[in-house]
Amino acid sequence: MRSTVVFFMMILALQLRGQYYPDARRDYIWNFGYDDGPTHGGIIFDFNTSPMTVSYPDQEVDFVFTNASMCSPEGDLLFYTNGKQVANHNRVKMPHGDSLNYGFAYNYWDEFGYRIPYGAIALPYPGSPERYVIIHEKWCEDFNCGISELLATTVDMTLDGGLGDVTEKNFPVIVDSLDMGLLSACRHANGRDWWIIAQRQFYDWYYILLLSPQGINLWQLKKFSETRVRENLVNGSFVFSTNGTKIIKSSATYVSQNELMEILHFDRCYGNLIKYQEFYCGSNSGIAGKAVSPDSRYLYVTKGRELQQYDLEAQNIEATKHIIHYLPNTDHFSSCILAPDGKIYFQHSHNNLCMSVVNHPDLYGSTCDFQLNAVCLSRYSTFIPNFPHFRLGRIAGSECDTIPWMHTEDVYKEQFHLTVSPNPVHDMLTLDINGPFDAGEMEFSLYNLTGQQVKKYRIAPWQSILREPVNDLAEGVYTGVLIKNNRSAGRVKVVVVR
Repeated sequence: MRSTVVFFMMILALQLRGQYYPDARRDYIWNFGYDDGPTHGGIIFDFNTSPMTVSYPDQEVDFVFTNASMCSPEGDLLFYTNGKQVANHNRVKMPHGDSLNYGFAYNYWDEFGYRIPYGAIALPYPGSPERYVIIHEKWCEDFNCGISELLATTVDMTLDGGLGDVTEKNFPVIVDSLDMGLLSACRHANGRDWWIIAQRQFYDWYYILLLSPQGINLWQLKKFSETRVRENLVNGSFVFSTNGTKIIKSSATYVSQNELMEILHFDRCYGNLIKYQEFYCGSNSGIAGKAVSPDSRYLYVTKGRELQQYDLEAQNIEATKHIIHYLPNTDHFSSCILAPDGKIYFQHSHNNLCMSVVNHPDLYGSTCDFQLNAVCLSRYSTFIPNFPHFRLGRIAGSECDTIPWMHTEDVYKEQFHLTVSPNPVHDMLTLDINGPFDAGEMEFSLYNLTGQQVKKYRIAPWQSILREPVNDLAEGVYTGVLIKNNRSAGRVKVVVVR
């Protein structure tokens, strides 16, 4: 029977598959670590496999806080930066990859990189498939003034035999005092360009930049107040919801101060910000983390020993606060991030080698399935990488949906590229989903040869990996169908063997 099944698979592999979406795997490799002893060194999280796999490479370019990277459309590492250097796929410095942010802090901070959390982000250069841009914050010329410039460095992957090299370095984008680490990006509603946002230090002002084929340009300086409103911030964070419609910003002046949470509406078409709600969420103790569920409804906040959940769709967001978990006094939470597998990963204090995970962040309260110390490592992890939501696409039919090459027939029909591994499968099926992600849940169903539905799985918006057991299915050939907006969005043949 097995040889017959494999023969069917070879024939059915010629079935049409959907449009391949080039940015869906840009964040499939996470890099951490610095070499400073037996429990330190390089760490890789690889989401090209399911479950995610961990490895411990040798690396020339190490991290402490500043951490940004870029993968190819296939999910292979292209380059990463620690804010001082740019390393290639082999984890060694590019030929011209030194001296980012050169100046006082560059020379003061050690070989483990710049020390600004969320202080850099890497983006594909619109209209240039082999070019990328790193946006990074530069510290001033002493320790008393904070961020003094926002700079850009470009990488060309056609150079150095395909390993890439830096072509333009430390190009000034903003020359002004900025809040430390509050740097983030979101895809434009046209599906090609990128919005980049940074905040003016001391003021309620936001620089909104547009990265397009014409370069990086100031779109607007959004001023909510003309007066100085606060002192310098520490341990803040700045994150977009996965659908790009909200910005969640938090900040505190000192480590012990009550942290202010601000929720703003963002227009991906016109690059406009509107204040929505704000509230205090408790004293800040260490680095505060923020992450939003794949369906953009629930906000997760780390506050020292406390993990909080809020409902972003509520009329009164503050009133929906729910404590998911409370750590013992020997530990505390640090940063967090939504991963390609649809889970949220939480770092802990430096004396804990493990990360915790929320397995189902789209669900309320205890049903979100928080798992303490779910991923335990052989080395201490350093600060998480700073990624935009790469699987966020265009807003189809909007006034900004104007890029002709985005309107191929497959993209218009919301066709997805589906890959099953292993295939044939024995017990655990892994589905890799690649396509024009946007708001709205999806379903993946398996049908036998008689057309009977035998399995149905829920997939959250922007979730790119599904892993489910199929050991209760009979041996045979099945058709997998992805449903979005009540219509077929992709098909794949699945062979089950026993």
